[in-house]
This record gives sequence, structure tokens and C-alpha cells, in this order.
Amino acid sequence: MTDTELFATVDVERLLPEIPRFFPSFESILGEILQNAHRSGATEVRVLRDAQASTLTIRDNGTGLDKPERLLRVGDAGWDASLVIDPAGMGAFATLRPEFVQQVVYESRGIWNWRLTVTPEVLAGAPALLSALSSNGASGLAVTLHLTPQTADVPFSYLLRQARGFYPFRLTFENGDGQAETISPHEDWEPDITLQLPQGSLQWHHHEWRSVHRHQAVWEYRPIESEAVAKALATAARMHACPQLAHALTQDSHYRWFIDPACGVRPKLPDRNEILDDPALHQAARHIVDALVAHVLGQWREISCVWPDRFRLADIGRALPTPDTSSWMAYEERLARHLFPLLGWKRVEYLDPASTSWYARDDGDGRYLDRDRELLIRYDRTALAVASEALNLSLNLQGTPASLDPEATDPPLAIRGLRADPDRSPFVALAGEIRVGQGMQLPWLLAPDLPKHLDGIPPAQADLYRGQPVIFAGSVQAFLRALYEDPTFVNMIALEAFSEDFPASWERWQDGEPEFDENAARATIALQVTEAYSPNLLSVRRRYFSLGQVTRLMDEAVWAADPVVGCLTFHASKHKDIPMWLLLPLLRLAQRGLYLFRRLLNAYLTHLARRASVPS
Repeated sequence: MTDTELFATVDVERLLPEIPRFFPSFESILGEILQNAHRSGATEVRVLRDAQASTLTIRDNGTGLDKPERLLRVGDAGWDASLVIDPAGMGAFATLRPEFVQQVVYESRGIWNWRLTVTPEVLAGAPALLSALSSNGASGLAVTLHLTPQTADVPFSYLLRQARGFYPFRLTFENGDGQAETISPHEDWEPDITLQLPQGSLQWHHHEWRSVHRHQAVWEYRPIESEAVAKALATAARMHACPQLAHALTQDSHYRWFIDPACGVRPKLPDRNEILDDPALHQAARHIVDALVAHVLGQWREISCVWPDRFRLADIGRALPTPDTSSWMAYEERLARHLFPLLGWKRVEYLDPASTSWYARDDGDGRYLDRDRELLIRYDRTALAVASEALNLSLNLQGTPASLDPEATDPPLAIRGLRADPDRSPFVALAGEIRVGQGMQLPWLLAPDLPKHLDGIPPAQADLYRGQPVIFAGSVQAFLRALYEDPTFVNMIALEAFSEDFPASWERWQDGEPEFDENAARATIALQVTEAYSPNLLSVRRRYFSLGQVTRLMDEAVWAADPVVGCLTFHASKHKDIPMWLLLPLLRLAQRGLYLFRRLLNAYLTHLARRASVPS
């Protein structure tokens, strides 16, 4: 087989009619016309709708067009190279999309005066009608679109706002009612930061949870929701020295990049609805990410240099000195969590058990109990970095700031005198002493992730420990006092039990709704702890509660005796009943004796309550 030469060819007859499909929407057609108006030097563009004639005329005050034949040539835009980079050069082919437009009439005024009518037949090879016009003193190009029926009633004002981009001309729209509407650039957010870079102007706006992130590249004043730019910036963010902050700035926020063609970045032709994914784009993205991160770090380092060691985001712009233009940081949690650690503050974050609220929930399978807690967040220079979630919560709840860091090394933990009885006390273990780090003593410790081998714990004792949620340093009496005085304990244990095996006795139903019975939970926990670690105290508590029941019965008897004695006294006085007169003193004596015995019993109960660690 011998070598042969092959040549590229174009089937012009089939290609030309298909070119309008490169511009898939009526908005893109309007965008091409407005872009040409800008290239001609226009400072004002007027759009007039004639509903009766079903036309839309776009008229500018630019220089007009010298050679009308360029409108019928693919690849010959005719604009000076100093005005445009990479023109599509589609001319009439960009506007005569048959679904939207039946024909287009071009009319040039000024130095060149002519009218050209283009129909689908012209694009297929038929001759176009070109007419010479006399000068009327006006200057510019008018493009009249004869609309199809399905395009005649589209929302022109909205489409013009979307298509006008950021062109520096005045755009007005007359809807045929004699009223002119000024169409301003479509800006749904104002920049917090504007950087002038060799790659162009970058505008940045903080994240707002109610809105979708807008990532725009602007080429020749036309905004492009560019996936290629978003991916290039994401790649540059991953490679940055501060990847999390860089990601938050570029992916979790709004930005608008006005591309400077000198940086080598280019759009895809012919429709220019995307940016080319090439080395020039990735190089520009790296420069943009570097500049944005450096600016934000420098700006906030200067702003926060006089701030205290501890603050909340809500303090920004209020208790903390902050420029008005930067007060948005008070709501920018996504960015703050990565920014302030780089400036020396650690993020302190935990769910507060004391704020637990229990509520009824229904997912379609009936009502059941669920819970919610308040997330507390602040930033603290002095916080201790820990890897254990339980230690993080324990320290913060007891007044020692801690910051959760999976890569941190937990401080040494020493628990001495551990007493664990998981069978009788599944929620609480006791200890003689709990120490963290160099001498920090804790009253209690949340310990579901406690290591087995701790300093000062014999292996036999350590093996008894099987994940009780709370280790309390102190006696049973001290724990019982804390249980009834501090809501943290009962909620911590209930939350842990909720994820495992929530006791049915801790749940009560009120009007068909489940509720958390805090008193029942306290009673169960108190009984378990005393039974496991202080049998003598358990007997005292049982005696106390038994006598308490007797006391309640006596109170009922005393309450019932009062009206009986009163009725008998009234009867005896009215009927002169001699036997009743003799019986009444005995009844009153018995009543006083009952009162006296009740007082003595109350005194004994008070004594037992102190021994049994029962709250008053």
C-alpha cells in the first residue's frame, strides 16, 4: 500500500445552516448583539419592542459597520485587534436562530449608510438584499429581529439584564408603552474585597447561607458561570500552604473575575460560554489564590491585633473594634474556622449538655423522643489542644478552654482509686482523683473513649471499666449532691443512654406526647450509684424514703382529723351532748400528740436526708 495525502474539507452547504445552533438561547443572541455594540465604541444602546410588528430593535450610537458583507462571512469579525481578543466572527449566523428569529435587518448610520436583510435562505446560499441609505445625521448600528411567535412574548427586560453583562454603556428598554427602563448590570451581591491583579480585577463577597455561591468569570464584560475556572481555583486551593482557608475563600464564597487577556486566559469559541481549561488558566488561578489568601490574612491580622485572647464571632463589629466594611465576619463561620487559627486563636466548639431540650418527633412511624443541644463556639488563644472529644467536652464544661484537634496529642491522664461496677452502675464510675496534664485536677470526666491502661490504675480495675459515660472524683454523697444540683450530669448521662439503650422509665407520656422525665432519671442513677458503691448509704436512703412515705400518710391523717374535730365540737356545743364533751379533750390530746410526733419525725428525716445526701 502506497502513502497517500488527505486534505481537510468543510461541507459548507450543511455547516452554514447549523452555525446558529452554536448560540442556544435568545439570551445568547442578545449577548452577541450587545457585545458588538461595545466593540463599535457605543456609549448608549436602546432596545425597542414593537409588539404589533413582532420585532425587537437594538440600536447603538457606535461607529456603524463599514463592510456589510462581513456579516455573511464566518470568521471575519472585522473589529480592530486593539478592541477585541478572539472574536467569534459569526456575524448574522449568531443571530438568525430559526427557533427565535425569522429574519434580521441590519441598518448602519454615520460614515457608512446601508441596510441589509438576512433570512435563513441567505445563510443557505441565496443572495441578500443590500440597500444604500442617505445620511440622516445619526451614527451607529441598528439590528432589528423579526421574532417567531414563540419568542414574541418572552420576558425581554429580564433577558436583557442577563445579557448586558458589565458593558460600560447605558442600556435602555422601551416596551412599546412609551416608558423607558434603564437596564443596569445584573449584580446580586456587592464585593467585600476588590483586588487589582495582573490577571485582572477580582471581586470577592463572603458566603451567605441563603444564597447559592456565584462563581463568575467575566470575559469582555460578559459573565460566565465557568466550571473550568471553579475547578482551576479548587486545584490551586488544594495546593496552597493554607488549603482549608483557600478552599473557603474560593469555593464557599462569591467571586467575580474580570479576566485580563494579557494573562493568556481565553474563552471557548464560538459562543464564549466557558473558559478554556489550559495551563494559562491554572497559572492564573494559582496567582489569584495566593493573592486572595495573602490579602485576607494581612487584613484580619491588622484588624485583630488589639483583640482579647477570647472572643465570639458575634462580638465582631460590636464589642470588638472592626471596620464597618468587615463586620460581615460575625456571620462567616465557614471562613472564621480556618482563618483565626492561622492568626493565633484556637477554635473552641462543643455541644452543651446543660442546654439539652427534649421534644417529640414523628418521621411517619409514630411519635418518639428526640433531643437537641446548643452548639457553643468561641475562639481562644489559651485553649488546650486535645484529640479526645470526651476530654474536650469535659474540660470546656469545667471552665478550662479546650480545642478539638484530631492531630493533637492528648495530655497525660491519671485516674487514681477507680471504682467501676458496670453491672449495677452502668452510667457512673467513681474515682479518688482525676488529673490531666501537669497537675490539673478535674471533679469529673466524660470518658466513653477512655484508654484502658492509665497511670495509677491496676489492670484488674481497668478491666472493670467498660465505658461508663461519667467518672466522678469523690464520694457517693458528693456525686448525689452534684446530680441534683447540676443539670449537666443528668443530661450527659441521658444523652449517652439515648444513643445506646434509653430506659423506658425515663420517658413519660403527656397528652399523647413523649417527654423526658428528669426526676425519674435522677432517681434511677442515684439508686444505681449507691447500690454499687455504698450499700450502707443505700440502706439509709431506703429508710429515708420509707419514712418519707409514712410522713406523707401522717400528713394526710392530720389533714383529715382537723375537720372531724371541728364538726364534733360544733355538734357537742349545739346539742349539749355530755358524752361528746368528755370525748373531745381526748381527741384534741391525740391530735396534739400527732402534731408532736410529726415534728419529731421531720427532725429525724432532716437528719437522714443529710446522711442520705438527699437534696432539700
